[in-house]
Amino acid sequence: MQRAKEVGRYTLENGQIPASSNYVPEPMEAELLDVFETISTLVSSLGYPVFEPISKPNRSSEQFYCQGGGSDGKGQMVEDGFVVYAGSRARIQVAPSATSSVIPQREKLISAGVLDEVEGEYRFTEDYLFSSPSMAAAVVLGRSANGWVEWKNEHGKTLSEIHREGTE
Repeated sequence: MQRAKEVGRYTLENGQIPASSNYVPEPMEAELLDVFETISTLVSSLGYPVFEPISKPNRSSEQFYCQGGGSDGKGQMVEDGFVVYAGSRARIQVAPSATSSVIPQREKLISAGVLDEVEGEYRFTEDYLFSSPSMAAAVVLGRSANGWVEWKNEHGKTLSEIHREGTE
């Protein structure tokens, strides 16, 4: 539990961390650490990297912007997905045409304290990793969005133009 909480990749429903025992024999500790590594590898290979640290954004790398309807998101592509930076503004209203996944995602972020209502808009209180640029754009814009075309760099080039078309 402690390692999963430190990594912060997922929101834990049971946030209780057991008190550490005063004494665990060294051979048993080594065996337990080996079992933990095995479990971590298995869980990760099944698509749940619970214990793997999130790729931290490198602020010196290319940044992207998503704007519209009063929203002003900033972020970047990382190995694990798309990170929206703390301080980014998200539109408070959700468009009627938004997909059914946008509202629950926003509610989850609000209850976790990642999105906070400030002066009639939502603000990201911390950097947040989304699994895709499209979900990041949808949360910021409050509507369905194709993140590959909504996120643009300072020169107006889309994420798709830089990361997809540039590699072909």
